[in-house]
Amino acid sequence: MRRLAPWFLLSLVLVGSAAGAALGIAQKSSTATPSQWVAGVLAATERAGSAHFSYTHVTSSPNADLRGSVSGHGVVDFTTGAVQVTEVDRDISFSSTGNQSLHPVPSASTVDAIVIGGTVYQANPIPGLAFTDKYRVLPLPAPPRSQRGLALALNASVALDTLRGPNAVASVTDLGPAHVDGVDATRYEVEYAPVHVCAPHQSPQILNQRPSLVWLDGAGHLVRVRSTLYFNDRLPRGVKVPPVLDGFPRGPVTTVATLTFSEFGASVRVTAPPSSTAFPEGGTSTSFAIARTDTCRS
Repeated sequence: MRRLAPWFLLSLVLVGSAAGAALGIAQKSSTATPSQWVAGVLAATERAGSAHFSYTHVTSSPNADLRGSVSGHGVVDFTTGAVQVTEVDRDISFSSTGNQSLHPVPSASTVDAIVIGGTVYQANPIPGLAFTDKYRVLPLPAPPRSQRGLALALNASVALDTLRGPNAVASVTDLGPAHVDGVDATRYEVEYAPVHVCAPHQSPQILNQRPSLVWLDGAGHLVRVRSTLYFNDRLPRGVKVPPVLDGFPRGPVTTVATLTFSEFGASVRVTAPPSSTAFPEGGTSTSFAIARTDTCRS
């Protein structure tokens, strides 16, 4: 399953208060810590039971070959974690023939996905090619219950994931009234503490996360979240680019990811595709995790 901005993931692997009395969710107490406030927002949103959603990611860079955009929409059942989503990716792919060097090719692709539990059904439909409408059954591990919902739904959760870590929430600031698609809301800025990440035989690296913007409706539901991801393309001293990335473009990249929820509590029915249109994807999946820590051991 394709995920946005592999350089961000690579950097994570390699390097591995304003809240105060102004905080509150609807009529709830303002004594919550910033982390508890965010957890309360996510819990209130999931208690709505279901929602429609849409998202966009816009990636900019001085290197034109690293620019691109993603847009998607779908429905989610928070109770079961089932999701149905369609995504359109517009970016630059790279190809070569024989011994020729890689050259950039603008590309656009549509992906349909259905997530039920830990099973992901994914199709890449191409007009006029019937076989591309078939769904691959991807062998992905089921995420923890706290990360169910959009976690496996292509790139839908990128903006949301920053609220869950690895950087701890340091503060939340009330920025006042706002509107999201005609819905009255309150806008907040969520700031994060730096996290110290260790890799074997390397000095600790500091991972910083830029602030997120969060919009809540009157019921405390998350109606929009926007996060900014930045990678400066500077790897830690002594770390080399993996051979698999040789020939790919380099440069700093910034991605602004926005996720919007609507129609909370709407009737949502997500079902697996017919068995005749699905076939298993061979192989096994791998994953990685980063634990939050303030100190590193040599």
